[in-house]
Amino acid sequence: MFSEGDIDKALETVSKGLELSKDLSEELWIGRLHHQRGYIKVNYTIKKKDGIRDLLEALKLFEKRDDKDRIKDVLMELGKSNYSLKNFIIARDYFNRAKQLAISLNNEVDLAMIYSDLGPVYEKMEDETEALKYYTKAELLYEKLDDELNLSKAKLNRANLNINITPDSLKTLKQEIR
Repeated sequence: MFSEGDIDKALETVSKGLELSKDLSEELWIGRLHHQRGYIKVNYTIKKKDGIRDLLEALKLFEKRDDKDRIKDVLMELGKSNYSLKNFIIARDYFNRAKQLAISLNNEVDLAMIYSDLGPVYEKMEDETEALKYYTKAELLYEKLDDELNLSKAKLNRANLNINITPDSLKTLKQEIR
């Protein structure tokens, strides 16, 4: 974890790198540094909305370059950021866009993370059937990837949701998974 001084130093360093990259017209680095600065602001400061602006700037630059892997990474971060701000519909939309890219890139590791992130979004939106669907998909994919730590987290998420889900929702989900 960062201490407060480390966060300030990290932001200062990233901001200096960003200015230098802008002076050199290095679009890839401009995007990467906006992404990094946005990540730091969203996760380690109270400047979450300012961090989202950095992430959106990174997204715009990566889309211009058609850099699908970096677009996916920024979309995942935007999903997490909006979830933390309780913007669940926006978070869902960013995660779904990231999901499509992860599928097209055949990136099962990120896809499993996205499924794990979509579960709580749907849970907060009071759509237990969709939440359970994504918790189950995450669990199955982590099992395939032999990722025991994240598999245990996915099982815990699903178990916690199962406590509150209705029998009708569970029946619907089982039919969808088949």
